[in-house]
Amino acid sequence: MNYKYYSSKINPIIIQINKNTIFLLKKILESYIKHVQKLIFINVGVYVGSMNFFQIIDPHKAREFIIINEPFLKKLVKEEPRESKRGRKRIAERWVILALAIIARIEGIAWRKLEEKLSLCDFLIEEGWMKKIPSKSTFHAVWRATESKILEQWIIDLGREIVRKKGLKAMAVDSSGFKIRQASVWRFLKWSRGTLKKTSKLFWKIHLIVGLPSRAIVSLAHSASNTHDSKVFGLLWQKLPSALLRPFLRFYGDCAYWTENIVGLLSQHSFFPVIPPKSNARYPSPPPLGPIVQAHRLYPGLYRRNHHPEYRSSIEHVFGLLKLSLPPILDRLPSTILSTLYSSLLCYNYLLLLRTV
Repeated sequence: MNYKYYSSKINPIIIQINKNTIFLLKKILESYIKHVQKLIFINVGVYVGSMNFFQIIDPHKAREFIIINEPFLKKLVKEEPRESKRGRKRIAERWVILALAIIARIEGIAWRKLEEKLSLCDFLIEEGWMKKIPSKSTFHAVWRATESKILEQWIIDLGREIVRKKGLKAMAVDSSGFKIRQASVWRFLKWSRGTLKKTSKLFWKIHLIVGLPSRAIVSLAHSASNTHDSKVFGLLWQKLPSALLRPFLRFYGDCAYWTENIVGLLSQHSFFPVIPPKSNARYPSPPPLGPIVQAHRLYPGLYRRNHHPEYRSSIEHVFGLLKLSLPPILDRLPSTILSTLYSSLLCYNYLLLLRTV
């Protein structure tokens, strides 16, 4: 056998295999280190997020969560009347079970472990909230039967209450992508190399309208990752509470909302749209876009100097806080992916409401 011929044919293949193997091991090791860091932060109580494997549910925080959200849940969750007197009596009202299920989703607790995590919550039985702790099947059934529209309205009601207490000076709108499924190793490699974009089916877009300066979520919607922001603005506007449609308020947005319909709708409701025109905006053009384009052409830097760009960045801070401090867990069931994603937004508005109490 010719050794030189053999080595020249095989060595490049071996080197290529070794490069791919090292690259794969490196990425797996990096993800494992990040996961271990999160577990360490959870153990010492610094990391405020999901995947709580070590601590049990604090009874004082659970009781406070139920009491504060009781008026919202009683209005949203309708209890079906029992026509027959046969069978077992109800363990608890549906809205109480839903409140505990939301706590489990926020903390990242599995349904099979939820009964153990509620071991110190004796107040649930002593104060008459329920007769006994429900089983995992009861929690799972209530969670699957809960529509995402209920959670949407719950978040909006909390935001409206925050705005009522803290006041409203302006509003801002934007969207961001959230991962909804765990990718395979192949997709993980493609994402790390930049060939997998956020327009894939692994992501959904969450669109928010935030009240300023409180940064409370007052309207929200979801869409596919390849949907343009301007196409969802109409749905966001319909969900916006009518009490917040006050004239002479500033409405902040980026270039994605620079359309004649959006600017005209804001002007019709006496809002002042603070939306920078696109670089290819036509000039001159008819109102309502024409005067804004003319002002930005004649006075460069008008948006940055006179329109408080720090208000525009507030909604970016909201998305950053949601992804870093309150990251949503990944749900395997397609019917409850959106509800699990909304749990983080609900926790965000609830923590803001606690500061106003």
